[in-house]
Amino acid sequence: MILTGKEIVKQVKEGNIFIEGFDENKANPNSYNLTLNNKLLVYTSNILDMKHQNNTTEITIPEEGLVLQPGTLYLGKTNERTFTDKYVPMLEGRSSIGRLGIYIHVTAGFGDIGFNGNWTLEIQCVQPVRIYPNVDICQIYYHTPEGDTSIQYDGKYQGDTEIGSSKLYEDFNEGLTADEKLDKFFTAWCDNIHASKYNAKSDVSDKMLMICRAHRKAVEDTGIDDDDLTIKCIHKFKNDEVKEIALLWFNHILIK
Repeated sequence: MILTGKEIVKQVKEGNIFIEGFDENKANPNSYNLTLNNKLLVYTSNILDMKHQNNTTEITIPEEGLVLQPGTLYLGKTNERTFTDKYVPMLEGRSSIGRLGIYIHVTAGFGDIGFNGNWTLEIQCVQPVRIYPNVDICQIYYHTPEGDTSIQYDGKYQGDTEIGSSKLYEDFNEGLTADEKLDKFFTAWCDNIHASKYNAKSDVSDKMLMICRAHRKAVEDTGIDDDDLTIKCIHKFKNDEVKEIALLWFNHILIK
């Protein structure tokens, strides 16, 4: 069964549903409106690879609006964080948004009991359309589950408050032991350092930049991004100078 708008209001007041910045006026007959944050992410490559982490760039939606273009996937997020451990949350576009040819998700409108975070939106448009920050972009609604609800969401997007690009690449590393992950990442990092034509005669800042770029490429290549693993890799470097420069770089990013 789907909760009515009045029931959503009641469950929020009773603490069974949390919606950040809750406003009763945003309740519909059987849903509640959520608003669009002013930040978007777009992928920087025309060809995406599900096995690797894909780079993105951030776009800010100005108050005067931003024109979306067909053929581009825009990752956005709701301003509101939501949580419930009692109901199944679902997300859909609003009718008025759909009539402008705007999709607010591709396939990921289905939520999980226990999810706690801001919703990432996969926004596309049929024709060029200007959008604005903080507009009521979608609606959340709630199903009552049948059966045991002790198994709750604890996946890779749990706790997200920022826009989350795909982490499917992590699935390809499931089943690897800690040593296998270490070897996989270390090999990729070493190969990328070699490919960068690391020059011992360069100044320290240039060397740190080469180490940084090689590390970033290794993350993209392997889908592994782990600070503890990175420090273990640094201590595996046989070249003492590379190890020293990598430690300087790593400590520098930790301070920042």
